[in-house]
Amino acid sequence: MHTMTATAALTRDNGRVDVEKTEGLEYDLMTSRTDLARFYEAARRTDLPYLVVTAQAVRAWKLREPQVFARFSLWLARQGKQLVEV
Repeated sequence: MHTMTATAALTRDNGRVDVEKTEGLEYDLMTSRTDLARFYEAARRTDLPYLVVTAQAVRAWKLREPQVFARFSLWLARQGKQLVEV
């Protein structure tokens, strides 16, 4: 099992790491009933300004884990990345 590190997720606030918020999000993603953790890892590893996912996946995330999806979406926005549904 791959574990996520809080230090890898930087916020846009002067380049500082918000460890508390990141660890909480990572925990929520890892314990989620969705595959959001996989997309979180993918978004962290790329410099692309977007993350492409199916509209079906987004609907499922919103249905199964609406609060976790909202936090993930906010994290994406803070990273300057956009969620693109296809």
